[in-house]
Amino acid sequence: MSLPANSPVVQQWRQKLIERETELAILQKELTESHPDVVKQKLAIEETGKQLTKEVNRVLKSADERLTPQLTDLVV
Repeated sequence: MSLPANSPVVQQWRQKLIERETELAILQKELTESHPDVVKQKLAIEETGKQLTKEVNRVLKSADERLTPQLTDLVV
């Protein structure tokens, strides 16, 4: 069974999220919270988080769809 943590796509989204959070931390050292670059980076982080969640859910659904028939066979 494939777990979300093992998914290459999930790993890519996690890496992208880490990179964006790091970039935000750098921006926040030099700019105010209302600066357009900071606001833009926060929105990018939010969108990346949504994409990560979407991919994790996709992987979980796929694993569930593969596992359910196997469990049904065990019960019957």
